[in-house]
Amino acid sequence: MLSAICKIIAVSAVAGFLLLQCASPDQVAGGSSSETVIGRFSNADGSPAQSTVVTLYPADYDPISDSPLLKSSTDTTDISGLYSLKAPDSSDRYSIVASKHDSGTLAMVTDVMLLGDTTRVRDAVLSKPGAISVAVPDIADMVNGYLYIPGTPIVVFLSGQSSLVLFDQVPAGTIPSINYASKAAVGASSIVTSGIELTSGDTVVIPFPQWRYSRK
Repeated sequence: MLSAICKIIAVSAVAGFLLLQCASPDQVAGGSSSETVIGRFSNADGSPAQSTVVTLYPADYDPISDSPLLKSSTDTTDISGLYSLKAPDSSDRYSIVASKHDSGTLAMVTDVMLLGDTTRVRDAVLSKPGAISVAVPDIADMVNGYLYIPGTPIVVFLSGQSSLVLFDQVPAGTIPSINYASKAAVGASSIVTSGIELTSGDTVVIPFPQWRYSRK
């Protein structure tokens, strides 16, 4: 009898081990990091921005060359507009992009620094997006090149484009930079323009993005 019980226990232990081996990392450990980022989004009228999709990106994130984000880096706000995100162990600065599909409003919070196990991010307000029209750099590869806003999923490929490239769905606020990169030179990028102030519903035109000297 004792021998039979021991066999049952052994079989159960092996089955449990195999189950853990087959489970995904997210299921077993909840992701690769215990650092949590929390905050709140509201609508322009001050009401909580419920059902808003919120994503945490490394501040230098390149949507073409970088690896896909973990599922834990995205959350949907609750009835109070609150969200909770897990930060991967890959960066010391992040940006947060929020999108409310039913209203077409966006928001972005930049320069988020982790402060221990839980970081409380400043509240932000969703608004209608703006647009940025920027001239293509002289050195650009018009076949493999692309422009992107680091720390966001926003990217425009240069193939088939004219001398001006339009980013037409950009969160209002201060855009840290627009960068140029090429699929033919993975890992290499350069800043085309930086410190762009974008107002909701407006379009900013940057005809000479890499002008190094004074201009009117």
